[in-house]
Amino acid sequence: MRRALLFAFALFALPAVQAADLHPFSASYTADWKQLPMSGSAERSLTHNGDGTWTLNFKASMMIASLTETSVIQFDKDALQPKSYTFERGGLGKAKRVNLDFDQTAKKVTGFENKDPVNVALQSGMLDKSTYQLALQRDVAAGKKSMSYNVVEGTDVDTYDFRVIGPEKVQTKAGSIDAIKVERVRMRGLPVTADVALYQLILTDEALIDFSSLYHVQPPLRTRADREGLRAAVKSGVVSAISSHHQPHERDAKLAPFGATEPGISSVELLLPLAMTLVEDGLLDLPTLLARLSAG
Repeated sequence: MRRALLFAFALFALPAVQAADLHPFSASYTADWKQLPMSGSAERSLTHNGDGTWTLNFKASMMIASLTETSVIQFDKDALQPKSYTFERGGLGKAKRVNLDFDQTAKKVTGFENKDPVNVALQSGMLDKSTYQLALQRDVAAGKKSMSYNVVEGTDVDTYDFRVIGPEKVQTKAGSIDAIKVERVRMRGLPVTADVALYQLILTDEALIDFSSLYHVQPPLRTRADREGLRAAVKSGVVSAISSHHQPHERDAKLAPFGATEPGISSVELLLPLAMTLVEDGLLDLPTLLARLSAG
């Protein structure tokens, strides 16, 4: 059965490029975290290097976190070939560092992800986690309706499948933007499952208005729109399991300022009463709720 995963995104995030050629670009973004006194900025760019390669770069930062992602790409016969990929994330949550080298001659991808070595056979068309986004944009611009990419992820290779949903207007401070909405889908009968913490179906980032460490969780609480997306995924069965995500801590672990406390909520004792609110809201009937909580 072909079903959508949790996210769909509009391709307004990158400036338009022609399907046949690469063109340099630079785009800057700002974002506000709803209900919280903080904002962030990001920049994405594609530059042409003197040796004929291209560099796709993304940087994002806010008060409590930062992320940098860079791909060096060879553009050959209308195909994107990664030469190197680096990723670094710091701040809240787990820090992460990735460094990969794509050796097109030896047909190997080598490097590391945190402390884990990477040594993967390089197959034709294989991409990194940044370059595939550029390939996706180009394929959509070329009129394709479904796309599939082999992407090096961690110490393995994963298949990313996408389909075009259709045009959509996106409202921004710069005005209305015509976008094409695309979603990642499950295909090929792969035994893929997903679960969500119950509190992510109940709470939103509005609970963080006073930076209470009681609501410091990973992944962090998101907007109402994100919560409704998760609830819709649970209802449709795309997310087939609901978990407690029970992470109890000693009292001292929650006494520091928000960013310095341990993430997690002691939630198992509230699992059933809170889960019953999903039945009361008409999201699930009782047998489906029990299946989501027990079998997944």
